[in-house]
Amino acid sequence: MNIRDAFEQFMLDKEVAGLSPRTMQTYRNVIEHLFIDLYFTDKPLNELTVTSVKNYILDLRGRDLSDNTVKSYVRHLRVFLDWLYVHKHIDIDFRRELPKIKGKIVAKKIYEDDEIQLIFASIEGKSPFEWKARTMIALMLDCGLRQSEVCGLMIDDINLDRRYITVRNTKSRTDRLVPFSAQTKRLIMRYIQSRNWDKPYLFVNDGGEQSKARNVRYIVNKYVKGHAGIKRGNSHLFRHTFATRMLMEKEDVYYVQQMLGHHDISVTRVYLHEAQRYRVLGVKYQTISSLIGSVKIA
Repeated sequence: MNIRDAFEQFMLDKEVAGLSPRTMQTYRNVIEHLFIDLYFTDKPLNELTVTSVKNYILDLRGRDLSDNTVKSYVRHLRVFLDWLYVHKHIDIDFRRELPKIKGKIVAKKIYEDDEIQLIFASIEGKSPFEWKARTMIALMLDCGLRQSEVCGLMIDDINLDRRYITVRNTKSRTDRLVPFSAQTKRLIMRYIQSRNWDKPYLFVNDGGEQSKARNVRYIVNKYVKGHAGIKRGNSHLFRHTFATRMLMEKEDVYYVQQMLGHHDISVTRVYLHEAQRYRVLGVKYQTISSLIGSVKIA
């Protein structure tokens, strides 16, 4: 069997297993395009050796890629190599034979207290759009939601009485329950009151259709980068801020893992490392709920 036929069987298995289209496309890009098309080509599987894979890793390093990018590409390739071994297409257990690839731990910047206050202060007016902007930002800060998860929220996913949301549109395709503060509840209720549309999705555009990721990016560009002047701002930085601050308060990596919906706890531990940096420096922050509570509702 050649490697292309094996890869298509691998992809079929992953599709049956229910992997997201985004993950499937990543496998296409990283394994099929980078490893097979550009390096291994149509060779039979019996030519797949430890040396050939090591040379591929060296080839990646020679392309002026960052250490973390190389680590990510090799991690995806390992999944395929493990699949080949488990299904007895090859005799080499690459998990044992390949060295671990070291990546650089990059400091994940977060929003400071004054920046969060400035962002909310930059959203002036009482239109449905402006209440939507405030509420979107509050949910990303208070619940650690990704922009796709924010857009996927439906009215029925929100339990206002008990103050939690059911996050369904997740990267791992696993529903999770996330609490929100009383201060965020105030914004959600105010935004719902301001809407002119009786639609199932929480966030809708002027035509009553579900908001998309590009709408979140527009809000960030308009208020965070534009009005507040925070040039490094982006929607995912709200999630970084939530995770880091939560770990500074609770120091419970398993709790925060559940809140973020990480399948692999090692991803959450990156935020723990950053939280420890701030603790060493003696940095003190207001709670996210108190910062959101400063937003005037009337």
